[in-house]
Amino acid sequence: TEVYAGDVLTGNIVITNLGEAEVYEVYWYLTLENTTKWGEVTISATTVIPFSLKVPEDLNGSYVLEVKVYDKPREQIDANLLGSDSVTINVKQRMVLKKVDLTLAFLSVIVMSLVLAIWINKWIALGSIYALTGMAIYNNYVDLPSAILIAIVLTVISVVLLRKLKTARLLGYYRK
Repeated sequence: TEVYAGDVLTGNIVITNLGEAEVYEVYWYLTLENTTKWGEVTISATTVIPFSLKVPEDLNGSYVLEVKVYDKPREQIDANLLGSDSVTINVKQRMVLKKVDLTLAFLSVIVMSLVLAIWINKWIALGSIYALTGMAIYNNYVDLPSAILIAIVLTVISVVLLRKLKTARLLGYYRK
């Protein structure tokens, strides 16, 4: 069985009365690594107990999910183990995108767009500036009024620089 860390593992515990008494009161314990769920149930024939167990976030690899059934709470010295069963589960970690990863992705796209904008089109440069501003808002680096002000200032600077580049091209200082 494969599960991801943090998922909820669900299933059924099936306990069958094979003893001489018609009715038993039993205590069941479901354990995965350091996480245990338990309960008390009265059985007469076969009893199905549904369970759900959250897989701890820090697990990674193969673990044993174990069920043990006792006649008394297992903390008591004279508790007898009536039955047990186990299954091996493979716990995998999910790949989590962190804010830093998204920030680096945004920045790399913005830098590439700005470089292309110098060669191709001023609209790409302006789009990059607005994407940068959006990234700053998304990551809570700046609030909305400050971001608008930054976008305006960067727009003015880029328009001036692009005009200077265009003038430089026309004068022959810079070839496209």
